[in-house]
Amino acid sequence: MSNLLSMNTQAEMHPLMEAWTRQVAELTRQNTELARQVTELAQQNTELAQQNIELAQQNTELAQQNAGLEHQIAELSAKLKWYEEQFRLAQQKRFGASSEKTPPEQLAFDLFNEAEVLATPQGEEPPMVHRPSRGAGSPMPTV
Repeated sequence: MSNLLSMNTQAEMHPLMEAWTRQVAELTRQNTELARQVTELAQQNTELAQQNIELAQQNTELAQQNAGLEHQIAELSAKLKWYEEQFRLAQQKRFGASSEKTPPEQLAFDLFNEAEVLATPQGEEPPMVHRPSRGAGSPMPTV
């Protein structure tokens, strides 16, 4: 009877063993796939780390280039300001007030009408003298 019982037990265990074997095979396949993915991700991680180093170097180079360009902009802005001021000064010198202008104090004096001012009593206006125009070819009148 023990043989019969053990055969019965073996027969019942056989389908369980097959199921267990299938599960082990499936888990082994999944483990192999996961190991492949881990290897692939490790390789990608290495590549990304290298790219990160390269990008950090590029970033440093670009920061230095940017600083140089900002310095150049500052220099050019200062030059532009200087040239604009020189242009303004040249325009002022060319078109501005002349130093040869008569000061307003001198305009109060009648420098060109000295004889008339001296000959005319105060309060009277000097007489207007009408001189006829000369025709073409006529001699200049003597005064």
